[in-house]
Amino acid sequence: MPWLRHLHLSLGDHPVSPVVAYNFHEALQLRSVVLEKFAPSNVELPWAQLTSMTLSDVYRSEYLRLLRQTSSNLLHCALSIIFESYEEGDPCDIALPRLESLTLKDGNSKWAPTQQLRDVFIVPALRSLRISESFL
Repeated sequence: MPWLRHLHLSLGDHPVSPVVAYNFHEALQLRSVVLEKFAPSNVELPWAQLTSMTLSDVYRSEYLRLLRQTSSNLLHCALSIIFESYEEGDPCDIALPRLESLTLKDGNSKWAPTQQLRDVFIVPALRSLRISESFL
């Protein structure tokens, strides 16, 4: 897969992780990913080289882990966040120095995101921000 530039991966609706994780470390040209459902926790990617990442229906623990790994080169990011009924740790500062566009969506409307999304996105290069009404 040395020429792969974009990956769109969705791993069903079942919370049980597969025994074998998907490894794409040899995808040296990979710049853009769309990961849905349980894909983010079951895939190994060259995270630092990504410039565009979409995470659909992910929990806070997942997006925090992945944003830390992609922060240096990420230009475009879209997160559809699943909120849970309990608080998950302290708020974090998430520095994305080159990020130009950020989209935040509520992956479920079961819990009030205004009480859950306490993380601070530090995005000095941001040009475009799209957020769901439920975040306001």
